[in-house]
Amino acid sequence: MTDTSSSCCSLVQPRLTLDNLLTPVLDCIAELLAGLDRIALLYLAFAAPPLFAPCLRVAIRTARRTHFSRYSEQRHRANQPLGAKVHLSPGLLGHFHATQHQTEIFHWSLILLLRAADRSLLHLPQTGFTRVQPSVAASRCWSLLPIPLSQIRSFTVFEGASSVIIPPSCRSLSVEGDVPWRELAFPPTISSLSLKYITVRPECIDALSQLLPNLRTLSFLDVAPDEGDEDDCKSVKLLLVNHIPSTVKTLILHSNNVEMTTDAVMPALARAIPQLPSLASLRLIGFDPVQVNLVMATLPREGFSELTLGFNVFNGDHVAALERVANSLPTSVGSFSLDLMLDIDGRDDKDDYRLDPLRDFVTRIPLATRNLSVRLAVWDDLLCRTIPISPTLTSLKIAIGQWNRCLGLDDLVARLPTTLTHLTITSWTLRNTLTARSNLARRLPPRLMKLQLIRCELTDVDLVHFQWPSSLLHLDLCGNSLTRLPPTLPSGLHTLVLSRNSLLNDTGFEAVLLPTLLRVLNLGGTKVGDGTAAGLLHHMPMRSEWRRMHVHVKNTEISPAVLGQLRAKFVVVK
Repeated sequence: MTDTSSSCCSLVQPRLTLDNLLTPVLDCIAELLAGLDRIALLYLAFAAPPLFAPCLRVAIRTARRTHFSRYSEQRHRANQPLGAKVHLSPGLLGHFHATQHQTEIFHWSLILLLRAADRSLLHLPQTGFTRVQPSVAASRCWSLLPIPLSQIRSFTVFEGASSVIIPPSCRSLSVEGDVPWRELAFPPTISSLSLKYITVRPECIDALSQLLPNLRTLSFLDVAPDEGDEDDCKSVKLLLVNHIPSTVKTLILHSNNVEMTTDAVMPALARAIPQLPSLASLRLIGFDPVQVNLVMATLPREGFSELTLGFNVFNGDHVAALERVANSLPTSVGSFSLDLMLDIDGRDDKDDYRLDPLRDFVTRIPLATRNLSVRLAVWDDLLCRTIPISPTLTSLKIAIGQWNRCLGLDDLVARLPTTLTHLTITSWTLRNTLTARSNLARRLPPRLMKLQLIRCELTDVDLVHFQWPSSLLHLDLCGNSLTRLPPTLPSGLHTLVLSRNSLLNDTGFEAVLLPTLLRVLNLGGTKVGDGTAAGLLHHMPMRSEWRRMHVHVKNTEISPAVLGQLRAKFVVVK
């Protein structure tokens, strides 16, 4: 008889765990976490010795923000060593810390999980997405990982810099304000270059004439012409026509600067685009529509990947220009975004504005095969019926900028494709409408994963008949008039946003209605208090530390003592 026990045992595969994954698989996981949750990436790095180096390599490669520390002249002269503690913001974990001490050179470090001198993890104050976050005094030794300048991939040259050394392997470079252009040596590794608030002088053009063989993304924000220009915007036009590398795939022009006029810049841009064979994405934001048709005419009629247009219409000439732009638009694009605002109040030519040209323009926009985002000053029922909607669309965002002449969204809802996974409706009056109580409630696309109904004046009655798709992961009802939780939420929901529903309080909040798999609950700007907190503590399950539910409670009525109880079970963001 053959002994099969040994052969069976030999077929048993070793248990697959994160610390014995193949390096390419681990790199993919780390790259995903780097874009979603950098703190989770750091926790993964410290979970097991084999994970440390691969995860931190990804963290260094993908870091985009930097915290700068400059020490005083007194300390500089005294030649004192750096202190044992460093004050760091929790929002910078997984990004860079640059210290300037004793020399003009910055010393770079990666900000790790913040620890005390005894290596214990420090409690991080949770403040949400605010601009100013409180800093934490952490151990410099255990919270910062020194890294050489050669590993920095993202770098910013700020106005007022006396000297600049751009990292030799820099991939993403931002230049802001008046900088020493003659000292800038661009490494050939740069793939993304952003120019912000600069004045285009001869030394600037000379610097940008350097060979950038790998440049893929070029962005201009409020770029102003040289004060000595005799010709209108001559320096900017020269920059656009002669100094955009042919390798550029994404070109962005964003202007809040009246000096960079559309009628001066657009003809130059139209001359430049035929010299960019790889161009697949174009964004023009903050301009009036005059002569934009010249640029649109240079784009391919089909197959262009992404087109973003942001127009400000001030007078009848601009309205007339919309028709010329409409005639020159591509037939179809992958993603299309339109932001069309009117600013004619108090102007003599206010009567020149008519709704018909606006309707005509919107009905002739390119057919977006993947993503469509439209924000208009005025919406009416005819626009809802005629705006082009592709049967392959996966993301749709619509918003009202100034006036709403619609009674609902029924005509648009009836045309939503089944392929849609993301739907955002902003600043639309849906209170007591057939759209909310019947059509939208019963016709949500079956594959919908993210639904945002923001500032739509929705009430509890409006949501009673909503049939949420089982695929829904993210529901955002910010800024409505709800007094209680929506009924029958899908069991797989991950994120629920109820912020700025000022009528929501303890009476209407039944925690038992919340899906137990919920990861994020935003109650900021509501009147919920200790009763709601007690319901969360009783109903929601306890999870491991890095999987805990995030509860946003800024501007609520929850007492400090109860907040302490919440922190024992959840990540409280205040």
